[in-house]
Amino acid sequence: MRIYAGSIGVLSLTLGLGFGCSSSSEPEKPGEQFEAVSSPGSPRQSDDGEHDGANQDSHVGRHDHDQDAAGACTVAETSTQRVMTFDTKEDCDDGALEWHDQLLTTLADGTITDEITIKWHHREIFHTRRSVSADKSYEITTDYAAPLTGVKHVVVSSADGHLATALVDGRVTRPFVPAPGADVRFLDGKRAPEVRVPPPLERAARKLFERAPRAEATCLRAKMGEPQPPPPLGISVLALPSSDHGHPPESDTHLDPGCLLLLGGEYYAYGNCLAASAAGLACGPLAWICVPGIALACSLALVAALDLDNDSSLCCPAKCGGTNFTPTCCEKGDRCLSEGRSLCCAEEKVPCHGTECCNQGDSCLANGTCCPAANHPCGTVCCDQLETCTDPVAGTCCPRPCGNKCCTITEACDFSTNECIALPPPACISCTVKADCFDKFGEHGVCDVDGCCKETPF
Repeated sequence: MRIYAGSIGVLSLTLGLGFGCSSSSEPEKPGEQFEAVSSPGSPRQSDDGEHDGANQDSHVGRHDHDQDAAGACTVAETSTQRVMTFDTKEDCDDGALEWHDQLLTTLADGTITDEITIKWHHREIFHTRRSVSADKSYEITTDYAAPLTGVKHVVVSSADGHLATALVDGRVTRPFVPAPGADVRFLDGKRAPEVRVPPPLERAARKLFERAPRAEATCLRAKMGEPQPPPPLGISVLALPSSDHGHPPESDTHLDPGCLLLLGGEYYAYGNCLAASAAGLACGPLAWICVPGIALACSLALVAALDLDNDSSLCCPAKCGGTNFTPTCCEKGDRCLSEGRSLCCAEEKVPCHGTECCNQGDSCLANGTCCPAANHPCGTVCCDQLETCTDPVAGTCCPRPCGNKCCTITEACDFSTNECIALPPPACISCTVKADCFDKFGEHGVCDVDGCCKETPF
């Protein structure tokens, strides 16, 4: 597991953020209540005349000046996913809005899952989970609790990133295009309700959605720019002295500082995109009808940017297998030997058909083996300096070539016919005991059963 922090675990980068309960500087009117009103641009009630919620009595005071609230982020990465979190809050006279965001990137396919939770008085009142894939399909699940009224549970899904359907408290809608002012109706033709947010909470939530993503983006970019710990020892594989069959990448090139800064910049752009979108939403950041279409554009831009970055020279000097979103990369200067096995050759070596890494000057044989420069190739074998390749198809190396034939140790070549002929048997040196053979063969001479001296290797 890779942790973007120091050697003692995940560190938090704390930012001072200024928040107030309202973006307005006008004094609050006496008795201003959490009146259940529809989000701007949304119907207060469904077409059948039934109200979807009741007025609330809770009251939130306002600050005319911003108060400091801490924001902390973490970044952690495993072999399958990158997880980022950010926590902050907005203090109010009558409690605080607490923000928790978890942004998860699935490394295998680049799916982005952004999960935001908002609590008031330490009680969850809003939770949304947006999952967007590289093919533009998405699913957004949102849950509301008092003082947010009108709807409780909504699931918006799309197979193409354009036309969507929703499941609103168990009722299915007709297909629609998520956008501000969209007329979303159930299958029976009745209009689907939008969430209703009390005005003070609406103002506080809008400010929170405008500022928190920017602060998160800044924090995450700084976090990913921190120096990374060295890779654990024992990753590389030592090649055998006789041959070099390649090695896996000795470190993760996506942890190189240049790559981390590049990836951090993409998440920074994503956070600012969300903040800018929230600022321009007339329906409010908690609405479920108009938000998906705008937030989707930010998510798809992030997915596309991460895909390009993963294959960039900063993050992947030499791609060697893996997927588009999680490529296996050889270190700078190294060459890919086998994408299927994710093996690399050192900078001074030459890959040979996915099997071995050859030295400069060696010959790469068709079966993926290396033939040293001092020797010479013969089909799929390598002949030594004293041999001649007589049949490249069969891979025959011959110490006694004779045309296209190879003579044995008991044969000689008749160069006039290029035929191997049997050598005449050696003359018999008569003997009765081993000592009779000493003058001819020394200690290696023996007297055989036929009474002839012969040389033995022992």
